[in-house]
Amino acid sequence: MDHSASEFFAFLIEADGKKVIYTGDYRAHGHTDRAFRRFLDVDMGKIDLLITEGTQAAVLDGQNEKDVMRDIERHINDNDCPAYALCSGQNIALLSSLGAIAERMGRYLVVDSYIALVLETLKGMMLKRRSKPLNIPGLDKDYLKVTDIAIRSVRKYYPECTDRIMEKLVDWKWVNSNLDRAIIPVRTTSKRWIKKEIKNIKTGILIYSMWEGYLEEEGYIESVKFFQNKGIKMKAAHILGHAYFSTIKKLVENKKPGKILPVHTEHPEIFQQEFGDNVLSVKNGDTIEI
Repeated sequence: MDHSASEFFAFLIEADGKKVIYTGDYRAHGHTDRAFRRFLDVDMGKIDLLITEGTQAAVLDGQNEKDVMRDIERHINDNDCPAYALCSGQNIALLSSLGAIAERMGRYLVVDSYIALVLETLKGMMLKRRSKPLNIPGLDKDYLKVTDIAIRSVRKYYPECTDRIMEKLVDWKWVNSNLDRAIIPVRTTSKRWIKKEIKNIKTGILIYSMWEGYLEEEGYIESVKFFQNKGIKMKAAHILGHAYFSTIKKLVENKKPGKILPVHTEHPEIFQQEFGDNVLSVKNGDTIEI
């Protein structure tokens, strides 16, 4: 399924003459939106129950990944300075966008060794399944540079990737010399090494690419304040890895399930308003029979 992270799947469960679809996390506005279209194209026959996530049920429609990529590129283009992106190290969709921007703008995507490991592992997994390489930042890209953050853990637990990652390793003198051309993904723990290694952190922008609700959590508040206290401007550019309600409606119209069970949602009433008596209301621990 199309999601901000990789290796997400929906399931068709068949037993005793019944069919159940469980969507898992999904969307139709990411770089891999074709996965959702393919899912719609498959004739699965009569579906007795659709279990669908509804994280963004209150949002009918919105931006797609390409819109966000254009926003980020505009922010970076308007500021001739380093760009930090506060994001998950497993947000492959965003990392792919940042890599594409770096390649187009003649910048560098400077990642820590953990992110390099995630990208390299995913690329290797996908090469076993398809003849065409996955279009994500990889160690074969000239714009990708790797710092020594987390390299000890990589060397200890993933020795098979260490040599390839070491070939792309740059020292902190190189990073500081090329800082104005750098796009650097960071996490809430990154301020420790930024304080130690980045010599001039008085200029730059911070692309905040996380759920806005995280800004109420102490770790994210501290991270944002750290950058803001350095005079760095924050720009929000993010979309969730979950389906807009318009996408959920497309799925229901396509599969025509007998019953619908929304999960992972704060708005089950929206499903009931749209789909009526077909919607099941189930509390944790309840049992249903189809």
